[in-house]
Amino acid sequence: MDPPNIDGSRIAKLLRTLGLRRRKAERPAVLTIAATNLPDVLDDALLRPGRFDRKLWVDSPDYDGRVDVFQYYLRKVKLDATLTPELAALDTVGYSPAQIKHIVNESVVIAHQRGAPLAGYEDFRVAMETYEWGLKQPLRSMSEDEKRNVAYHEAGHAVAQYLLKPHDRVWKVTIIRRGGALGLAATKPMSERYNRSDSEILAEIQVCLAARAAEETFLGKKLNGVTSDLQQATELAGVYLGMLGMGDELFSWQASGGTRADALKALRPRINELLRDQMLQVKKLVLEHAEFIHVISEELLKRGDLTGEEIEMIYSELYGRSRPVPPAINWRNISDLPDAEATTAAALEEAGDDPASKP
Repeated sequence: MDPPNIDGSRIAKLLRTLGLRRRKAERPAVLTIAATNLPDVLDDALLRPGRFDRKLWVDSPDYDGRVDVFQYYLRKVKLDATLTPELAALDTVGYSPAQIKHIVNESVVIAHQRGAPLAGYEDFRVAMETYEWGLKQPLRSMSEDEKRNVAYHEAGHAVAQYLLKPHDRVWKVTIIRRGGALGLAATKPMSERYNRSDSEILAEIQVCLAARAAEETFLGKKLNGVTSDLQQATELAGVYLGMLGMGDELFSWQASGGTRADALKALRPRINELLRDQMLQVKKLVLEHAEFIHVISEELLKRGDLTGEEIEMIYSELYGRSRPVPPAINWRNISDLPDAEATTAAALEEAGDDPASKP
């Protein structure tokens, strides 16, 4: 910031020369730095030229930065060979240094709780899962039918994630309650991503709708566990159509001065058309990979949890190949598509697949 004003008149300089006024003080260079998490609420007077007039945005560290941070914190604890800075950095895209420190400390606590002298990668995974999703809270009173409902719901998510999101890897699928969720299917990005294509956003919408598609196709009913899925799918469709110009219009609701809720109401017919189209496409996907969903569901009912590596192994054993490259997803005209229920019934009949016979 600029220093305070100093009298530089001729009389002041003469008096300082004669020793009648204190000489000009030596002023070492001082750089004043301030930090905030809320730059939008700063007073404009603080940001005028000569004050805090330079801005430096500090983002979360990238892969190399996370490796450096993990090297610093992991050096302070006792580890086995399974947990390395490079492996930990792959799993923590988007984490801040403070979050990394917390996860490392929690890994040590978890290792101590199980009586191990060294913390390993499994302790690290448990620490991350607890931090992101909360503690495990199994519902011992849940009936087998309800467990099967949750298993097929999460299997639908997991299969769509595995087949449609090439830049992400399935991290874990579980039907054990964590927080308010009866189950979850989670992915982790393989690396930092700074933009997404229209095909990737449509794939994310299909992932949201895949649980309902699996319920209708293999259980023959609609369940109430899709509340957050439908909310997320609707919001993504609204962004796709009304903000990113990825539909057939370039209009952006951000320029209209209205609220996000007003925009979603105005776009409701188009959003619903988009969601119906993506539901038909993801129903076709789950039908084509029905055995994949059945096996995942059965394993979840037996074990409660599946890791991404186990999902990969199931796919390889079923189809004899590794993860396929997903096709580009587009938005087709809904009027050109067959009825969803008729399509599902015809495909099931052709495959000889009776939903009622599945566990």
